[in-house]
Amino acid sequence: MAKFRDARVEADSELNVDLSGHIVKLVVGGGDNQKRFSAHSSVLVARSDFFKKCLSGPWKEATDQVVTLPDDHPEVLYLYLQLLYSNCLPIKNPDEDADGKTGFEFITLSKLYVLAEKLQDRKTKNIMIETMISKARGLKRFPGLEAIRIIYNGTAGPCPGRQLMVDMYTEKGSGGWVTKGMDNDRHPDFLLDLAVSLLDKRAKPTTSTVYECDASKYHEREV
Repeated sequence: MAKFRDARVEADSELNVDLSGHIVKLVVGGGDNQKRFSAHSSVLVARSDFFKKCLSGPWKEATDQVVTLPDDHPEVLYLYLQLLYSNCLPIKNPDEDADGKTGFEFITLSKLYVLAEKLQDRKTKNIMIETMISKARGLKRFPGLEAIRIIYNGTAGPCPGRQLMVDMYTEKGSGGWVTKGMDNDRHPDFLLDLAVSLLDKRAKPTTSTVYECDASKYHEREV
């Protein structure tokens, strides 16, 4: 017997989306990559302080109901709207999980975190954090250097997204993970944060410290 699908949810469920607002046009990207999306203002302003500000008050966007985001990627904005309307992200790839190639999903989640940072959407940032943690726990793997670079380049300073990257590598990383492929993806702020974290959290040695060891430990062999 086929399983029944029950579409009911509580009236105050997050799945109950407010569709009472007018339609806003979103122009995303530039050149040949530019795409247009439509969304309800009620959906946008419920989550994003950025949209709440630009769609109200004496702004051109509020008058025209058109918001232009030339520096953002259409494919990321598409996923953002999917999340706002359905509370889901259609990015899960069982094959990626099976063979350990975890790069795509972590990179996508990092891009969404950065977009949510720009749009001042704290709830989406928190969801991205939770999703990255869930994926990492399931596979015992962490975001790669490209995902770290996206987070660090897309945020202005200390934030939960940066802290998550640092904590993952502090607690479970190894020297080889940090140095592999660093020529292209190295981010100095991440390395600095990681160094500080490792120093603060390391176990203090009980023997053979600089204050107790023989100085010959640091000698070069003399001819």
